[in-house]
Amino acid sequence: MSAGIYVHVPFCLTRCGYCDFNAYAGLDHLRPRYVRALLAEASLAAAAWDGEEVVSVFLGGGTPTTLDAADLKAVLVHLRERFAVTHDAEVTIEANPDTVDAPKLTALLESGFERLSMGAQSFDTAVLASLERVHGPDAVRRAMAAARERKKPFQFVTVRPDARPRHGIVDVNAGFAKLLRVAT
Repeated sequence: MSAGIYVHVPFCLTRCGYCDFNAYAGLDHLRPRYVRALLAEASLAAAAWDGEEVVSVFLGGGTPTTLDAADLKAVLVHLRERFAVTHDAEVTIEANPDTVDAPKLTALLESGFERLSMGAQSFDTAVLASLERVHGPDAVRRAMAAARERKKPFQFVTVRPDARPRHGIVDVNAGFAKLLRVAT
Protein backbone atom coordinates (compact mmCIF):
# COMPACT_ATOMS: atom_id res chain seq x y z
CA MET A 1 0.00 0.00 0.00
CA SER A 2 1.19 3.56 -0.65
CA ALA A 3 0.53 6.85 1.07
CA GLY A 4 0.87 10.57 0.54
CA ILE A 5 1.87 13.31 2.94
CA TYR A 6 0.16 16.68 3.03
CA VAL A 7 1.87 19.46 5.01
CA HIS A 8 -0.21 22.55 5.71
CA VAL A 9 1.59 25.89 5.94
CA PRO A 10 -0.97 28.49 7.07
CA PHE A 11 0.98 31.68 6.33
CA CYS A 12 -0.04 34.10 3.57
CA LEU A 13 0.88 37.57 2.39
CA THR A 14 -2.73 38.64 2.88
CA ARG A 15 -5.97 37.01 3.96
CA CYS A 16 -8.18 36.74 0.88
CA GLY A 17 -11.89 36.91 1.61
CA TYR A 18 -12.80 34.01 -0.70
CA CYS A 19 -10.36 31.57 0.92
CA ASP A 20 -11.82 28.99 3.29
CA PHE A 21 -8.48 27.46 4.25
CA ASN A 22 -6.79 27.81 7.60
CA ALA A 23 -4.50 30.71 6.70
CA TYR A 24 -3.14 33.80 8.42
CA ALA A 25 -1.45 37.02 7.34
CA GLY A 26 0.76 39.14 9.56
CA LEU A 27 2.05 36.29 11.72
CA ASP A 28 5.46 35.97 10.08
CA HIS A 29 7.16 35.98 13.48
CA LEU A 30 5.63 32.53 14.11
CA ARG A 31 7.16 30.90 11.04
CA PRO A 32 10.36 29.57 12.73
CA ARG A 33 8.34 28.09 15.60
CA TYR A 34 5.87 26.59 13.15
CA VAL A 35 8.65 24.89 11.18
CA ARG A 36 10.09 23.43 14.40
CA ALA A 37 6.60 22.17 15.32
CA LEU A 38 6.17 20.59 11.85
CA LEU A 39 9.45 18.73 12.23
CA ALA A 40 8.49 17.52 15.71
CA GLU A 41 5.03 16.41 14.53
CA ALA A 42 6.54 14.50 11.60
CA SER A 43 8.90 12.72 13.96
CA LEU A 44 6.00 11.75 16.23
CA ALA A 45 3.83 10.50 13.34
CA ALA A 46 6.52 8.59 11.45
CA ALA A 47 6.40 5.40 13.52
CA ALA A 48 2.73 4.86 12.67
CA TRP A 49 3.63 4.85 8.97
CA ASP A 50 6.61 2.50 9.22
CA GLY A 51 6.75 0.27 6.17
CA GLU A 52 4.37 2.40 4.08
CA GLU A 53 5.76 3.79 0.85
CA VAL A 54 5.13 7.51 0.45
CA VAL A 55 4.57 8.32 -3.23
CA SER A 56 3.46 11.93 -2.85
CA VAL A 57 4.44 14.91 -0.73
CA PHE A 58 2.36 18.08 -1.06
CA LEU A 59 3.04 21.34 0.78
CA GLY A 60 -0.09 23.45 0.65
CA GLY A 61 -1.69 26.22 2.56
CA GLY A 62 -1.84 29.09 2.95
CA THR A 63 1.23 29.81 0.94
CA PRO A 64 4.15 27.51 1.78
CA THR A 65 6.55 29.67 -0.23
CA THR A 66 6.18 32.42 2.38
CA LEU A 67 8.65 30.25 4.33
CA ASP A 68 12.35 30.63 3.63
CA ALA A 69 13.75 28.19 1.06
CA ALA A 70 16.09 26.75 3.72
CA ASP A 71 13.11 25.97 5.97
CA LEU A 72 11.22 24.33 3.10
CA LYS A 73 14.28 22.21 2.34
CA ALA A 74 14.57 21.26 6.02
CA VAL A 75 10.95 20.09 6.05
CA LEU A 76 11.39 17.98 2.92
CA VAL A 77 14.70 16.50 4.11
CA HIS A 78 13.12 15.67 7.47
CA LEU A 79 10.16 13.95 5.80
CA ARG A 80 12.50 11.90 3.61
CA GLU A 81 14.54 10.89 6.68
CA ARG A 82 11.50 9.87 8.75
CA PHE A 83 9.20 8.36 6.13
CA ALA A 84 9.77 5.92 3.26
CA VAL A 85 9.43 8.58 0.55
CA THR A 86 10.14 6.89 -2.77
CA HIS A 87 12.88 8.29 -4.97
CA ASP A 88 10.32 9.05 -7.66
CA ALA A 89 7.66 10.52 -5.37
CA GLU A 90 5.67 13.49 -6.67
CA VAL A 91 6.84 16.43 -4.57
CA THR A 92 4.64 19.49 -4.99
CA ILE A 93 4.58 22.94 -3.44
CA GLU A 94 1.95 25.65 -3.69
CA ALA A 95 3.19 29.15 -4.44
CA ASN A 96 1.88 32.66 -4.81
CA PRO A 97 3.33 34.64 -7.73
CA ASP A 98 4.71 37.23 -5.29
CA THR A 99 6.49 34.67 -3.07
CA VAL A 100 8.79 33.13 -5.67
CA ASP A 101 11.62 34.47 -7.79
CA ALA A 102 14.43 32.85 -9.77
CA PRO A 103 16.75 32.21 -6.77
CA LYS A 104 13.94 30.77 -4.62
CA LEU A 105 12.69 28.55 -7.44
CA THR A 106 16.22 27.26 -8.02
CA ALA A 107 16.57 26.52 -4.30
CA LEU A 108 13.22 24.69 -4.29
CA LEU A 109 14.23 22.53 -7.27
CA GLU A 110 17.60 21.76 -5.69
CA SER A 111 15.79 20.76 -2.49
CA GLY A 112 13.64 18.24 -4.35
CA PHE A 113 10.42 20.12 -5.11
CA GLU A 114 9.62 19.44 -8.75
CA ARG A 115 5.95 20.29 -9.11
CA LEU A 116 4.52 23.77 -8.67
CA SER A 117 0.93 24.72 -7.97
CA MET A 118 0.75 28.43 -8.78
CA GLY A 119 -2.05 30.44 -7.18
CA ALA A 120 -3.00 32.53 -10.19
CA GLN A 121 -6.72 32.96 -9.76
CA SER A 122 -7.04 35.33 -12.69
CA PHE A 123 -5.24 37.37 -15.33
CA ASP A 124 -7.85 40.11 -14.98
CA THR A 125 -6.86 42.94 -12.62
CA ALA A 126 -10.49 43.67 -11.67
CA VAL A 127 -11.08 40.03 -10.77
CA LEU A 128 -7.84 39.89 -8.79
CA ALA A 129 -8.88 43.01 -6.86
CA SER A 130 -12.33 41.56 -6.12
CA LEU A 131 -10.65 38.41 -4.79
CA GLU A 132 -8.30 40.53 -2.65
CA ARG A 133 -5.25 39.08 -4.37
CA VAL A 134 -2.12 41.19 -3.93
CA HIS A 135 -0.46 40.15 -7.20
CA GLY A 136 -1.20 41.34 -10.69
CA PRO A 137 -1.18 39.51 -14.02
CA ASP A 138 2.44 40.50 -14.67
CA ALA A 139 3.55 38.81 -11.44
CA VAL A 140 1.97 35.56 -12.64
CA ARG A 141 3.78 35.84 -15.97
CA ARG A 142 7.11 36.58 -14.27
CA ALA A 143 6.78 33.74 -11.75
CA MET A 144 5.78 31.19 -14.38
CA ALA A 145 8.55 32.31 -16.74
CA ALA A 146 11.08 32.01 -13.91
CA ALA A 147 9.81 28.51 -13.13
CA ARG A 148 10.14 27.45 -16.78
CA GLU A 149 13.64 28.93 -17.11
CA ARG A 150 15.27 26.73 -14.45
CA LYS A 151 17.80 24.15 -15.71
CA LYS A 152 15.18 21.53 -14.90
CA PRO A 153 11.83 23.30 -15.24
CA PHE A 154 9.01 22.69 -12.79
CA GLN A 155 6.02 20.63 -13.76
CA PHE A 156 2.92 22.78 -13.35
CA VAL A 157 0.14 20.88 -11.69
CA THR A 158 -2.40 23.64 -11.26
CA VAL A 159 -2.83 27.21 -12.26
CA ARG A 160 -6.35 28.38 -11.60
CA PRO A 161 -7.33 31.16 -14.05
CA ASP A 162 -10.57 33.12 -13.97
CA ALA A 163 -12.64 30.37 -12.36
CA ARG A 164 -15.45 31.98 -10.37
CA PRO A 165 -19.15 31.25 -10.40
CA ARG A 166 -20.08 34.73 -11.73
CA HIS A 167 -17.88 34.37 -14.80
CA GLY A 168 -19.43 33.38 -18.08
CA ILE A 169 -17.95 30.78 -20.39
CA VAL A 170 -16.33 33.53 -22.51
CA ASP A 171 -14.44 34.85 -19.47
CA VAL A 172 -13.28 31.37 -18.48
CA ASN A 173 -12.16 30.59 -22.03
CA ALA A 174 -10.25 33.88 -22.20
CA GLY A 175 -8.57 33.02 -18.90
CA PHE A 176 -7.50 29.61 -20.17
CA ALA A 177 -6.20 31.14 -23.39
CA LYS A 178 -4.04 33.52 -21.33
CA LEU A 179 -2.88 30.62 -19.17
CA LEU A 180 -1.80 28.62 -22.21
CA ARG A 181 0.22 31.56 -23.53
CA VAL A 182 1.95 31.99 -20.15
CA ALA A 183 2.47 28.31 -19.33
CA THR A 184 3.96 27.23 -22.64
